[in-house]
Amino acid sequence: PRVWPDMAPWPPAAPPPGRTMRSVLGDRQAARRGACAPLAARVQSSSCASSRVKTRTLRARSLLAGHGGFRGTIERSLLLTNREGRRREVWDLELRRRLKVQELAWGLWHSSEPLTRAELDSVVAAKESLSPFWGPFETVAALVAAVKTLASSPTWPQRAWVLKIVQLERHKGLSQISRTHLAAAVGSSLGGSPAIEGAGDRVEYAIVELGRCFYFGRVAWTRSNVPVGQSWSTSGKPFTFDSGTESELAAGLISLVGLQQGEVLLDICCGSGSLLYAALQAGASHVYGHDVNPTMVAGARDNLRYFGYSEESFTITRTDSCKPFRSAGGAQVDTVVAALPFGRNMRVPHEDYIGDMLANTRQCVPGARYCFVSGDSITKELEAAEYMLEAQVGIWNGRRYTAYVTLAS
Repeated sequence: PRVWPDMAPWPPAAPPPGRTMRSVLGDRQAARRGACAPLAARVQSSSCASSRVKTRTLRARSLLAGHGGFRGTIERSLLLTNREGRRREVWDLELRRRLKVQELAWGLWHSSEPLTRAELDSVVAAKESLSPFWGPFETVAALVAAVKTLASSPTWPQRAWVLKIVQLERHKGLSQISRTHLAAAVGSSLGGSPAIEGAGDRVEYAIVELGRCFYFGRVAWTRSNVPVGQSWSTSGKPFTFDSGTESELAAGLISLVGLQQGEVLLDICCGSGSLLYAALQAGASHVYGHDVNPTMVAGARDNLRYFGYSEESFTITRTDSCKPFRSAGGAQVDTVVAALPFGRNMRVPHEDYIGDMLANTRQCVPGARYCFVSGDSITKELEAAEYMLEAQVGIWNGRRYTAYVTLAS
């Protein structure tokens, strides 16, 4: 694959003084067009929609070529992630904050640094990692030829193998052959023999299928542990209610805020306790929960006891977080995570209620990391309470944002 000259990082840094981002990007694009004029001409001669697709593919190709490309490398990997569209922005933010990765396509990320199993296990959006990897290959023939070359190397493992195809987008070349034939063509070039079901000593390979190219790699990690929060949603816990934070989102928020082993967390609107449970699962030494509703307080306690946690690890009290409170009984709180009330049927205007709660939390728990889920953007309320806004993304249902996730300090 071609490598663009002077490949700049993406996304680019802030423009120099007196320059706009558009002018900086224009200079880079002009340099690339000059270095690869025939290729740029082909891209420009196609339709607008096709040009955007080709440009994305070329950017991904040049990035991977600069980081191993066809040669492959153990020190870098492809990461397959959650493709749930409704929370896509939340998962993207988690991946960018927790791991140093760059997005190649929806659900496919590239890491330029080694990723440990502990890192991957703790990131809710991560599903599978390929390392080493090779590609991109624009055609089936190029993929099969490359696998033959790789398998002929004396260092290639001659062990039983498993091969699977991960389809992220339908490849244009597969209209002529089926995926069964693709797997057979690649498998016949791998060397060794297919693994018998249940065989222990085996190598697992994967073909990642995109709209205009393929990647091939060895599966280095697959999520084998139960995702944090899954047991919460599938269990027969004693207390639940319809407006509780969904378990996978709760686990994602704990990961997003970067809770570390042994830290202390406070949820100012704990409800049934899903965020408290996710924090304990992630290694919090103690969690504190506030709720003004006594039914929620009792239910959250029962739920955590049901999952085997003693009252030495949690403290849940009936507390109105809109009024001054003693932060976690005087203990140092590292993180505040909360799903704020979405309702509008309150005696005071909803904005005032949320504003009072945020201002009071800032005053009573200073110096923590904050993560809030809200029904509307709370940027104004956070700025009024002197928070430092770090990031805000929405949860999209296909028509509108149904909730916002906001990180602050």
